[in-house]
Amino acid sequence: MKQLLFMILVTLTALAQQPAGNPAPASAPVAQQSTPEPQTTLVIFREKHFEGSALKPSIYVDDQDVTRLNNGTYFTLPIKSGKHTLTSSAKHEASLEIDAKAGETSYVQMIIVTGTWRGAGRLVLVSTEDGKAATSKLKPVESK
Repeated sequence: MKQLLFMILVTLTALAQQPAGNPAPASAPVAQQSTPEPQTTLVIFREKHFEGSALKPSIYVDDQDVTRLNNGTYFTLPIKSGKHTLTSSAKHEASLEIDAKAGETSYVQMIIVTGTWRGAGRLVLVSTEDGKAATSKLKPVESK
């Protein structure tokens, strides 16, 4: 019993003499504050037309399904600046490549292309003025 108490006392004494943790160096480097990049926005819209009004094509940004566009709606998506690939659920329509600039808003219009058995959505990059004018008359897509 005395040996056990002696071992505990030695261990506690040794622990008490060790420095606690790793103290911070006296001249710790200051973390650099990075300036956040301005928001880049992508707006995809579909004007209201009777032809193809029942279709709801899916929209993919960089191969990720982001939404389905109903007739007469638009969708706003914050994206990183740089190159992006936009596609719709149309099998025979080419993808759209855009180069999103920091702080700018890119407008993309979906045009319904009717087919024999199935319609599809073609994506077209439009000017900012045309995009703003068109989306002012549309409703935002309801969240999933």
